[in-house]
Amino acid sequence: PEHMRTDIVVRVTHQGREADIKLDALEVPVRGLDTDIKGPYPVVIVIGRLAEEQVLTLKQNGYAYISMNTGSVYSDNRQYTGAYNELYKKQAGEYKYDSGALMGWAWGGKPHYRRTPKRT
Repeated sequence: PEHMRTDIVVRVTHQGREADIKLDALEVPVRGLDTDIKGPYPVVIVIGRLAEEQVLTLKQNGYAYISMNTGSVYSDNRQYTGAYNELYKKQAGEYKYDSGALMGWAWGGKPHYRRTPKRT
């Protein structure tokens, strides 16, 4: 439900540089409303978004959901923007066939989220 959606920014650092990754959604099941399963709930991190029915299925089965904004991690165009390119400038634009974007998105999905995220 809408009341469980929130925009979150995760600040990542590398060698003194900082960049932000935007999470489009964080949805945690509410016991008695979304699920009968007792928490804590494991999290599914999705690169991009899921359909609302899929998110509901996750929550009904006791999973929280995070949607990562791919453009904030690595742009899928020749502008080479996003957190990955802000932190690793010497690598920006050196990949053929957009493999850099795929690698950047995988990097964005790694456990940067162990720390408490900053809510916006």
